[in-house]
Amino acid sequence: MDDLRYWVAFNRTPGVGTAKIRALVDHFGNLQAAWHAGEAEWKAAGLDRRAIESLRAVRAKMDLDAEFARVSACGARLVTWSDREYPPLLHSIPDAPPLLYVKGEFVGGCDIVREMFQAGELQQTLKDKGVMVKQTA
Repeated sequence: MDDLRYWVAFNRTPGVGTAKIRALVDHFGNLQAAWHAGEAEWKAAGLDRRAIESLRAVRAKMDLDAEFARVSACGARLVTWSDREYPPLLHSIPDAPPLLYVKGEFVGGCDIVREMFQAGELQQTLKDKGVMVKQTA
């Protein structure tokens, strides 16, 4: 499994979004190798000057362990494209986020949410979490 610290690092790098992360994974095989690569290798992977400058600056300043600890401390778990838990329908869109920060549990796709709503389960789940739910006619 990929080291999640690198997913967090790239996700926090301005100018490096979904398409560039996908290009880096395709080129290097994983984000750890991409993080430790040089600027010429980043360019070969398809990063533009702005993304390279941003990545260079973030890499020089970011403490990967501290950043990962900060994410972990908030109680979120991380789900990447390659995880079985990543929602398939979300994964199918062109700009699917490479990393999801999940606090709690996934409810499911629209079909599951609709079924939960129709059965009254969604409203109860939200109420149990302290969310006010307006009653429908």
